[in-house]
Amino acid sequence: MGNLNQTFDEKDKKPHNVLDDDAVAAQYLNTLLRGEVAAVNSYDLARKKFATDAAIKTIDKILFNHKSNVDFLKKKIFSKNETPSTNTGAWGLAVELIIKSTKFLGETPLIMALREGEDLGLKDYKYFLSSNVPENKSIHVIKNQIIPNTENNILLLNKLLKS
Repeated sequence: MGNLNQTFDEKDKKPHNVLDDDAVAAQYLNTLLRGEVAAVNSYDLARKKFATDAAIKTIDKILFNHKSNVDFLKKKIFSKNETPSTNTGAWGLAVELIIKSTKFLGETPLIMALREGEDLGLKDYKYFLSSNVPENKSIHVIKNQIIPNTENNILLLNKLLKS
């Protein structure tokens, strides 16, 4: 596991931990990866529940974005000589239950559940950027590709809600 060095917060002069190695960065990247794997599973389930070709095309575009994110995160984790997560964690199970429960409720609750997942993912990526994780090379891709794609996913889901 990663080493934590104690330093002092300049504002409060209280000790806090600074993350300083690849294993700890990989832990954070694995957290993001679990969210992306959950998203892939969710959109795989969801695409079967949409009736129109336009909606399925939108879901497929978002699914492609999440699959690309999974590939990117796995490569980054492997580059740190760590093992990428293969599960989705608790959030993945919750989303799967929500999506399965929307079977009889129609597309609107399903889209809203997917949108909630996108909102949470966006918050996770922004948190990652604001943390002290020692992962500078991923920041460019997250800032300039993943976050804008996630924001676009939210816009696409909002359009589906209005259609």
